[in-house]
Order: sequence, then C-alpha cells, then structure tokens
Amino acid sequence: MSRSHAIRHSPQPGRCVRATGACYWFSDPSDANLKASRDALDRGLALDPDSPELHIAEGYYHYWGHHDYARALTAADAALHAIPNDADLLQLRGFILRRKGDWNASLVAQQRALEFDPRNALGHAELALTFIKLRDFGRAETHIEAALELDSQWGWARMAKAIVLIERDRAIDAALVQLTIPELGNTQPAMRHWWLLVARGDFDAALVSADLGRYAEDRNALWPPALLRGLTHRYAGHDEESMVELAKATEEIEARLLANPNFGPALAALCLTLGAMGERTATEAACTKLLETTVADAMEIGEVRYLAASSLALAGSPEQSLVVIETALSNPHYTGVAHFELDPAFAGLRTDARFIALMDRFRNGAAIFRIERRMHTLQTGRDGLPDPP
Repeated sequence: MSRSHAIRHSPQPGRCVRATGACYWFSDPSDANLKASRDALDRGLALDPDSPELHIAEGYYHYWGHHDYARALTAADAALHAIPNDADLLQLRGFILRRKGDWNASLVAQQRALEFDPRNALGHAELALTFIKLRDFGRAETHIEAALELDSQWGWARMAKAIVLIERDRAIDAALVQLTIPELGNTQPAMRHWWLLVARGDFDAALVSADLGRYAEDRNALWPPALLRGLTHRYAGHDEESMVELAKATEEIEARLLANPNFGPALAALCLTLGAMGERTATEAACTKLLETTVADAMEIGEVRYLAASSLALAGSPEQSLVVIETALSNPHYTGVAHFELDPAFAGLRTDARFIALMDRFRNGAAIFRIERRMHTLQTGRDGLPDPP
C-alpha cells in the first residue's frame, strides 16, 4: 500500500502521517522528500484539521525539514492540551526546546516523556546527549546504560558512550570499542568512528573507515570519502596523496554548492577541505560564510565552530582558530576540551601557550560549571541550570 493511499484511508490519518513522515527526513533530506512530507501533512489536515497527531507531525516537519524551531514548538504546543501526557509529544518538545537553548524546559519534557514510556531507547539516548551537553557525565551514563540495555548494538547510544569516554577519561581505545560494531545506523557514529581512528594514529584503518557509504550524508552533514581520505593522508604526513584526494573532494563539494550555494553541510565540508589543502585565504572566507549562515541551534553551533576552528588550524591561521575555539568553549553547553586536545587537526597548536591556556581555563571552568549545577539541583529540587538573572 502506498503512503498516500494509507493516509487517505487510515481511520487515524494523523497517526499515519506521524508514523510515515519521519522517514522523509532522517534518511533522505532532499527537496522532493520535503515536498512529499508537506503534501502528506496537507492531506491529513484536510481530513482532520484538529488532530493532535497531525500537529506533532507538523512539528517534526518544521523541526527536521526547515530547522524552524519556533514554528515546530507552536505546532507541538497546539497538541499539548489534547494529549498532555503523550510520550512522543513530550519527547518532541524536549528536542525542540533543546535546540532553542532552553535546557531546563528540555530536561523536564524529556524526563516526563520517559515517565510515560520508560522503555524508549531513543528517549534515554537523547536525554544522555542532553546531559553530555550539560557536562553531567554521570547522569548521561545512567541513561546510556538504560538505552543499551534495551538495544545493546544501537550505534546512537554507543556513540553517546564514546563521547563520555573521550571527554571524561580521554579513553580513545575504549571509545573505539563502542563503535566497532557491524552496523552504526547513522552518520554521526560512523563519522566519529573514523575520527577516533585518526586520533589514535591508526591511519590504515582510518582509510578503510573513510568511506561512510550511505552514511556519508544526512540533513546535517556531508562527508565525501575523498575528503576523509585526504584528511587521513594529511595527518599521516602523506602530502601528495592528500592533495589528490582533497582535489577530488573539492570538485564534488563545489558541484553541490553550485546547485545550492547555502547548503550548510557542503559549506562545512568545503571549509574543512580548503583548510586541509592549506588554502589560508580561501579557508578564512569559507569558514566566515559557514559561521554567518549557520542556523541558530544550541545543539549544533558548537560542532560548527569546532569544524571551523579545525579548518583554520589546518590552513595555518592559528589566530583565527584560537578565536573560534574560545567562542566555542565559552558556550557553557559545549561538551568540553578533550576533542580539541586529541584532534590531529590541532597538532600545530598543541605547543602554543595560548592554546594550552585556553584548554586549562575551560577544563577548570567545566568543573566549576558542574558544581554550580549540582548545587542548584540540591537547593531547588529542580534538575537543570540556574535561571538567568
């Protein structure tokens, strides 16, 4: 049965749209699927304009399709009065609020969602990632273990555990064990597996891992195999091989940008490719455009700044790289300093007194931040952060 037939004939059209609409985004963020998602919503709304299920589906449409978190929240809130204890709705609200930077409200929504659906592995893994952003690795690990108990081979939860192992323990080998499984299931775990290999200096294995296959692109990232191979060769000191691969990557990325000049994942990939090629002026221009055009997103902005900083460091622009590093770490919800210290992109900065001072400053700041957060929880009974003055 086709999706459109199911939507037209389902006795619960809203639930049908919610159940089928997610695949339009996570697996294929194309314009065609954006239109298909909108068409599915419109057909459902024509059948039942007041359906809370459809409001949830529309929330995901704005969330995934356009990164429009204000409209996504409006759509989710429209369903709240009808189904205030719906786990899917509460989880969606938690995701949206997290993207908007409202960490307290996000924690409340995500935790309530798990109260109504405690066996939701995604809910546990995503709450773990929220705690990771808040640098509360102990609570993150609790929810990681809950997710893995439900699905021990799930790449998303294993990625969260790998992040904790890196940020808390600098345990590259243990983190790699988490991501050495047959099926990682998503772009981010696959990319992080490659990164761990180059951070360990296992360049032969990294070259094998550089082709992410169907995980080379999603709605937030574009990782051409030629780019990752070129970076691997650069870190291994194989300059000639690196330039050959990076030239291939540049050609592929520029073709994508010709079709869509503001395609964020391609801008990020170009920034990193030019940096690895040592094109300082071009890298500075590309990274400036990337940072200026990135959608306001509390979950993603730290990663974008990290990529820009690594690109600038590779390009031989240490002053600008240090400025971006400081900006990234000044956000109290950026994970921490370990990735900067371990990433071979920053090898040229590791003996720079300014880089060392930044790492020391924000490593200590993270500890103070965690203490303040614990004190707030003990004093108020509310899990989260002190409200701004």
